[in-house]
Amino acid sequence: MPVVSPAELAALARQAAVEPLASRRDLHAALLRAPTYLLHLGDKPLAPGQTRVVRGQESFSLWADMDPELEGVWVPVFTQRRGVSAYIAARSLQPPEGREFQWMRHGPGKVYALLQGIPRFAGIVLDPDGHGGARVDWAEVNALSEGRMPPEAPVRRGLPLSSYKPPPDTRCVWGPLPAGADGEGGRCVLFPQAGTPASQDYRRLVRLDLDDGGPAWTPCRHFIAALRGFWKKSGGEGPHLDALGRCFLEFELFGEAEAFCERLLDGGERRSYALGLLSAVFLRAGRLASCIDACRRGIDEFPDERSFYLNQTLAHAQLEDLEAAREVARLGLQRFPQEAALQRFL
Repeated sequence: MPVVSPAELAALARQAAVEPLASRRDLHAALLRAPTYLLHLGDKPLAPGQTRVVRGQESFSLWADMDPELEGVWVPVFTQRRGVSAYIAARSLQPPEGREFQWMRHGPGKVYALLQGIPRFAGIVLDPDGHGGARVDWAEVNALSEGRMPPEAPVRRGLPLSSYKPPPDTRCVWGPLPAGADGEGGRCVLFPQAGTPASQDYRRLVRLDLDDGGPAWTPCRHFIAALRGFWKKSGGEGPHLDALGRCFLEFELFGEAEAFCERLLDGGERRSYALGLLSAVFLRAGRLASCIDACRRGIDEFPDERSFYLNQTLAHAQLEDLEAAREVARLGLQRFPQEAALQRFL
């Protein structure tokens, strides 16, 4: 396939930001065929006569922004080199002492797998300016990292807990879905206490059955924000925490789930739940070394929780370290001798 020019990709990124619910087929194809640029925090150039000793492979630091609500990390990705300079100037950014801002070029399709290893990674924002930019979420970035075309929006999900209902006193606002998100029809339901969804949020919807009027749809991110509010209001009791964990996984909001788990761990709340969800998130996101580490912590603290043995065994197996997988499976079977998922590794 021919390489797409930076100008062509920039035009498609602008169109996606202006029309957030329009087809992104051309944009996704261009993202696989055009170079991209990141904002890098590098070392300052050496003065004449100075030397620097490098041991091993140098790491690099990227500039990223945290979502203030769900705390996922969004990485600005630029379609043209001058976009990096414009971004720095528009925000009056200053690098830390001893560092300087640099742009880093990546060949077509090369940046997406790299970014997925960033802690709390939620997605990328293309050419962010004063009005934001087109968000490309984790699931889309994951597809691009494998050279696949992401599915067209709106992506519709089912609620992973069919029996779950919001608290009976929950205020709901009903209305039509925005144009572009209504391909299969249906009503929209919003929860005012969870704020107002951005237009881009309507690219991923979840089906809810809340009354006798038939199904309704709400943006996945908006529903996660509402669930967090229900959970906080309940004082950590009730079914809301389990619903949160299942929805994080079903909606592939892995960066946001990681941030939520870290909050729980920092507060000392529900450590077994937080480590278990964290290990499942890392396993689903392909961050297998992080999954193994979370499972080891979980087994040390909560040896009677079977999910840690299962997730660590699967992570070793996906890394093709079958001896390590068998070792963890044997350890788990000492406590859960009837666990078929572990028995198959022996």
